[in-house]
Amino acid sequence: MVGFGRGRHQLPRLYRLRECGLDGPAPIADVAYPDLHQTVEEARDVVLEPFALGPAPVTNGEFHRFLTATGYRPRHGDNFLRHWPGNGEPRPGPGTGPAPAQLATPVTFVDLGDARAYLDWAGARLPTPEEWQLGLGSGRVGYGPVRVWEWTDSAVADGHTRWCLLKGGADYQAPGSDWYADGGPRPPSWTAKFILWSPGLDRCATVGFRAALSV
Repeated sequence: MVGFGRGRHQLPRLYRLRECGLDGPAPIADVAYPDLHQTVEEARDVVLEPFALGPAPVTNGEFHRFLTATGYRPRHGDNFLRHWPGNGEPRPGPGTGPAPAQLATPVTFVDLGDARAYLDWAGARLPTPEEWQLGLGSGRVGYGPVRVWEWTDSAVADGHTRWCLLKGGADYQAPGSDWYADGGPRPPSWTAKFILWSPGLDRCATVGFRAALSV
């Protein structure tokens, strides 16, 4: 883990203007033809308490050790670790695990509940978007051998919609339309809003997570 001290920081935030907004309810829901998809830049003044951040996202090998130690299985297993060999079923069976080539790459096809279960076992937590941004912007922690979006401690439910903010970008970028989810590598200041639907839909090939600690 890489430590960061308490401090006040001016953190820029970049995001693509969407019909769903970013931090709160959709700001342009009643506009017939909103001007969407342009990049919005904001400046924020934040105070962060001391924390530590994992040097890279949690890997498939690390997550497999967690499963072996705890026997964890999600209540709703749709798409859980779908990228592991033999995991065509909703829940991976005993003895399944990542392929050797996957051991050092970020674990994906995990939802927020899966990530938090691992982190509880490891004595850690998810980083906030601001902690993640400061850490990755410092150059003292990295993205791992494969770039994936990362869950942050930012999940919100307003009684109508549930969402979480993602950081990092991904090696994969779907071509062809501005309406597709953001893809490609992104700077630490970039933020994407992920609408939470259900475990089976929230688990996907381009979203993983990393550990953080309060110190």
